[in-house]
Amino acid sequence: AINLADAGSIVAAAEQIGPFDCLFNVAGVSSGAGDAVYVNTVNFLGPRLLTELLLPRIREGGAVVSVASISASRYADNRAQNSGLVATKGFADGQQWVRDNIDALTIRAKGMAALDAIPKPLGRLSQPEEQAAALLFLNSPIASYVNGHVLWVDGGLAGARAIGAILA
Repeated sequence: AINLADAGSIVAAAEQIGPFDCLFNVAGVSSGAGDAVYVNTVNFLGPRLLTELLLPRIREGGAVVSVASISASRYADNRAQNSGLVATKGFADGQQWVRDNIDALTIRAKGMAALDAIPKPLGRLSQPEEQAAALLFLNSPIASYVNGHVLWVDGGLAGARAIGAILA
């Protein structure tokens, strides 16, 4: 088991992993947890540290894919606020940045009701197999030239927002 809120746990787990083909960072906690340091540690700093430690062990042609919830879909709107966190060097430095900039962060306790209220252009939630298919694609030779791209697997929500069909 690995605790993404604990740098020691991440280092210990990484030391036990040999060469591999892909890293899927698919872990996170809701901003509804209410603790901005914990949320940013588990959702960003922990996966970043794990990725940095494991990157040299990924076989040639392998991939790193980080998954976020639709709640993070407005990340570009907050890029300026969060650029300092991205620029931090190391786990503890990142946690301190969150503590020092807590008022600038967009962490709010919204809960499941807010997620349930997100528009669904296809009229339904995705199925786990639909999400997994995108991960398998990104780690396949077919996606060998896909790099640094956000692939929305959201039933058309991002596209609908982009053309103004959905404002929320």
